[in-house]
Amino acid sequence: MPAPVLFTPLTVQLLAVGAAALVAAAMRTRRARASVARDDVLDEVEEGVAVRSEAVDGARQATVEARSRRVLRWGRFGPGVEIDLSAALRGRVRPVK
Repeated sequence: MPAPVLFTPLTVQLLAVGAAALVAAAMRTRRARASVARDDVLDEVEEGVAVRSEAVDGARQATVEARSRRVLRWGRFGPGVEIDLSAALRGRVRPVK
């Protein structure tokens, strides 16, 4: 005859923490796959700011893209870091009946 499983408060707490960790790990892997596609799109953005407006299927659409890349150095020939800030924004307004 198998021994009964005791669900002590500690066991319940450990099961809850384990379930939360499993959900967090699943969300992180799903988000990591999507972020590669977003990074590819942001890598295509030219440096500076670009704004364009167009009509798409009866709706007005405005798209803004911006990118700034700079290198910061400590000292004249010292180590540095490259800072790359990119953003893409789309706004769409369409009539609703």
